[in-house]
Amino acid sequence: MKTLTSLRGYFFYWSLTLVLITLPFPKYNLNSIGIILCFISWIFYTTLHNKTQNLKRQLPLFFLLSSVFWLSLLGLLYTSNMDEGLKNLKQSLPFLVFPLIFLSIDIKENDYLTILKYFSYSVVIAALFALSKAVFFLINNFGNYFFYEQFEKILDKHTTYFALFIIIAITDFIYDIKKLSLKKNVFLALLLSFLLIVLYMLSTRISILGLIIVLIIYVFQFQIKEKLSLTKSLLLLVMCFSFLLVYLTPNFQKRFYPKSQEGVDISDVDSRAVHWEGVIHRIGNENIFLGSGTGDGHTALYKEYLKLNFKTGYLKKYNAHNQYLETTLFFGFTGLFLLLLIFYVAIKKCIQAKDIMGLSIILVFMIFMCTESILERHSGIVLFAFLSSMIVIKNNKIINSK
Repeated sequence: MKTLTSLRGYFFYWSLTLVLITLPFPKYNLNSIGIILCFISWIFYTTLHNKTQNLKRQLPLFFLLSSVFWLSLLGLLYTSNMDEGLKNLKQSLPFLVFPLIFLSIDIKENDYLTILKYFSYSVVIAALFALSKAVFFLINNFGNYFFYEQFEKILDKHTTYFALFIIIAITDFIYDIKKLSLKKNVFLALLLSFLLIVLYMLSTRISILGLIIVLIIYVFQFQIKEKLSLTKSLLLLVMCFSFLLVYLTPNFQKRFYPKSQEGVDISDVDSRAVHWEGVIHRIGNENIFLGSGTGDGHTALYKEYLKLNFKTGYLKKYNAHNQYLETTLFFGFTGLFLLLLIFYVAIKKCIQAKDIMGLSIILVFMIFMCTESILERHSGIVLFAFLSSMIVIKNNKIINSK
């Protein structure tokens, strides 16, 4: 019986880890299988009574973390495009699955850190595979696939999402540097250097801001804990802000002047401004408390793009490129309030539990959501639902134990 229980435990943790380590790789089939396996293993791991008792003690937290799913379900009641609504509801299932799993199972703090570590290494491996393919194509005169949209093709991931993966992996690695031996620190330094090179190849502007925020928090943490000298602190801060200079390089500047549908140069800032103007106009014409509904948000938005003569946005069916506006468009100020409440609770619990790495990851999500609708793609939904649940619940357990 004890052996059977151990096997269930191994299978559960293996399947839980599989969800994250398959996320950076091409396609979503393997990741979807990982989520299904994780849910099945959760059903057979510990008794229903234990799960129910654990969940009952933290019901408010469960409903908050799964609120995106419940909003999607509620939004079906007032949507006209039921097919799109059901598709979006299906996409939001991770917001139900992961809070349910993490709140009903007693997972140790070290296990959380191990799961995140596996994800970080999987990001490195996925980037190595992509880089190897780019080298192979270059050697065989198939073209240059090292930058921007070309690199995105061999990654089979949107550049912004893979940049998000990299920033989280960097965050995980840098918080290990002070804990390990010199030999392992050298290895981590090599991994960090490699990830920074890949980040440059992706040339995603918001990733630079996310990286700076992570490094600033890291510097101030050791300023307090290690009592670094003012000179060392200033030196580290200068290193942080030096990343801003990367944005001024030709590679990054070229990245942010795409062509419009009419063949005219348009800056990234101007493009985002048109996106947001269209979304704000649409929000004003909908129910400001409940939004357009689970299936109708984008249909109305595309029509708004036409009114603004933003033909590129209409033809390519661009989303809001801002998660806060996107959530408000679909679910009104109710949805925006609940999304911000998730962030507030996550940040509060990170501070109370002194989880600086968790705080850094939550802030990175908040920053990326300013210019990208992170919860519109499978990669963003699974990563945010998984990590936000894991961080909040881990820290809540630490706070309660104290």
